[in-house]
Amino acid sequence: MNHAHLVSCAFFGLPEEADIFHLLGIHASTAHDAKVVKRAMRRRYAQLLANPNTATEEANIVKRYLGEVTALLL
Repeated sequence: MNHAHLVSCAFFGLPEEADIFHLLGIHASTAHDAKVVKRAMRRRYAQLLANPNTATEEANIVKRYLGEVTALLL
């Protein structure tokens, strides 16, 4: 696990061993098209913006990592 993944899991209250699908809130066992992945990313991003800690360095790490994870899945 890399640092950005661990920070993102902590930010969203997920276990450290959560995979990128879990991080986005989708199930790894089903097929996902671009629309599903993008919708999941927007949902997580909205949660990030609603968090009182959105102006922190950790939040910036999470924002970048969400983009990276989304790009991997598209």
